[in-house]
Amino acid sequence: MKKILLLIPAIFILLSTVFYYVNYSNEEELEIIKKDTSFVLVELKGEVIFEGEYKVLKGTTVKKVVDLAYGFSEHALIDNLNLNRKIEKNESIIIARKEDDKKLKINLNKANFEDLIKVPNITEKRAAAIIVYKEQYGLFNSVEELLNVKYIGIQTYDKIKDYFFI
Repeated sequence: MKKILLLIPAIFILLSTVFYYVNYSNEEELEIIKKDTSFVLVELKGEVIFEGEYKVLKGTTVKKVVDLAYGFSEHALIDNLNLNRKIEKNESIIIARKEDDKKLKINLNKANFEDLIKVPNITEKRAAAIIVYKEQYGLFNSVEELLNVKYIGIQTYDKIKDYFFI
């Protein structure tokens, strides 16, 4: 009986210590989350199930935002979309339609960044490189001049050339 009486306070002290540790560490984690939490607004348009604005944590991937919109429609063109890209600021994402690909023709000299990334196989990096090339060397004289742009080789050029005109 004496052993049981000595065991009860020991168990109480042990449980109190565990309870204190769990609560203290949770408060610390919550404090970290409060400091690092910031939200961004992402507007999804085009070929998603539910278009609209989504408020997400900064650093959320494009894939997670699309999942909030219940995914892509069956006609969504996702070839040039980086689903693992983390969203760091408010932005608008337009998901192109597959059928529109065949009809898509862009004036290379008038195209802006948003126009360029709608073209299959034009990544954000390639679109930026085209803009930089245009700023450095002036207007394109021919579509073939895309071969001089950084990140565009012969294989990429063959895939994208039909989408552009001068």
